Amino acid sequence: MSSGIAAARRGSSPIMGSLSQPQFHMPFESRLNPHVDQARAQAGEWARQMGMFDEEYSQWPQRWSEEKFDQADFPLFIALTHPDADACELELVTDWHVALWFVDDLFLPLYRRDHDQESAAAQVERLMMFLPLDGLPRPLSPGNPVERAFANLWSGTAATMSPLWRDRFVSSVRRFLDGVPWELEHVDHAVTDLIEYLGARRDFGGLQFTAVLMEHAMGELRPNVLRRREFHTAVDAFVDAISLHNDIVSYDREVDEGTVGNNGVEVARKALGLNRRDAATVINDLPGSTPWPRPRRSYRPRRSGSSSRSRRRWRARTCGTS
Repeated sequence: MSSGIAAARRGSSPIMGSLSQPQFHMPFESRLNPHVDQARAQAGEWARQMGMFDEEYSQWPQRWSEEKFDQADFPLFIALTHPDADACELELVTDWHVALWFVDDLFLPLYRRDHDQESAAAQVERLMMFLPLDGLPRPLSPGNPVERAFANLWSGTAATMSPLWRDRFVSSVRRFLDGVPWELEHVDHAVTDLIEYLGARRDFGGLQFTAVLMEHAMGELRPNVLRRREFHTAVDAFVDAISLHNDIVSYDREVDEGTVGNNGVEVARKALGLNRRDAATVINDLPGSTPWPRPRRSYRPRRSGSSSRSRRRWRARTCGTS
């Protein structure tokens, strides 16, 4: 993913093996968070503490060694999507994404290797036990890196959230986790209809989670904003653009891994009878290629008094600041 982000930022079109990357539409100039190097160092150390580099996870697929982790540069994505977050906030958001990328890239796919869908579903249920809506720690003993990550991150994150916000956050994680077993099941029985694929991609790509987590850095959105059709349309557009562009960037890798059946480029290729280059062009054009209208006024989310106080306490405890 990070190579595609960097390429889009430069406006270049590198060759990805047998598939050329088209020019991605960028309606604005991206900005890089100045704390990115600090986030890189912290994310690697945190992932090591959670056990994500343990030997049992480093062999299949071969990209969760420390070397592969550094090459992937996950913090770059967060630094580009959160250019104004302070160092502590950037680290928190990065850690959450590392945890879910670990699930997406490695943890649940291990169940597919053994064709054990039942155990994968049971693991999803257990993971959700580490995200109670009251935000209070539970007497559970984490048994793997993802459980340790959720236990480590949730109580501090939930303390700054209203009950409604917690519910939306937990629901977004659940939506992502439920989508991963679905994706594993459909690798060998892939979706063949492009419209059906686009609907499913919004679930199993994890970007709904990203959209909700952004509020931790920007402030909780008001309920009247959350109810508006325009807001849901904007979130869907955000999810579609990043998910489908990632399908293009990851196409060759997924061909090598044998998981390309759940890639939009492959679905478009088969559904529309196209070659790979033309299918990639179709997927690139789907999110829309016309410039977005400039907003007439900026919107700054409002923090409630209790949320602001909770956030100050969290920063003082976690970051040593007020």
